[in-house]
Amino acid sequence: MPRRPKDRTFTEILTEPTWSESEAARSGQHAPRPGTFNAAGDFFDPHGTRLEPVRDDVTPDEAQRLVDAGALVVHEACGCGGWGAGCTPTWLGDERLAQLRRGPEPRFTHRSGAPTWIDVWANDERSVVYAHGDVLWGSAIG
Repeated sequence: MPRRPKDRTFTEILTEPTWSESEAARSGQHAPRPGTFNAAGDFFDPHGTRLEPVRDDVTPDEAQRLVDAGALVVHEACGCGGWGAGCTPTWLGDERLAQLRRGPEPRFTHRSGAPTWIDVWANDERSVVYAHGDVLWGSAIG
C-alpha cells in the first residue's frame, strides 16, 4: 500500500527535534532563568542548565554528605520553595561553600515558623542541595 503524502516515515519522525530541543522549550514560560524558576516551574542552576528534582525531605546529615562531596547549595528563608512573590533563591559562592564543607551539618530551627525542609536537585553536571525555611547552616545560612 502506498504511503499517503502526509504520513511520515519512522526515520523522518526520529530525525525531527524533540519538544525539549524546540524553540518553544526555550522561550516564553519555558525560557531558562539562571539560578531560579521559570514560569513553567522548571528550576535552573546559576549557569542556566535545567535541574531535575531528585529527592525531597533530605536529612541534615545527608545534606552535609552531599555538600562535602561537592554539591552546590541554594537556600530561601521564607519556606515558599522559591516560588513566593519576591522570593529569589540565594546561591552560595565558593567561599561560603568552603565554610560548609567538612563543617557542622545544617539544623532546622523553626524560629519563624516557616515550612522547613531540604531537597536535592541535579542535572548531568552537578547536584544541588536546596535548603528551605528555617535552616541554620554554619555561618553561611541562617
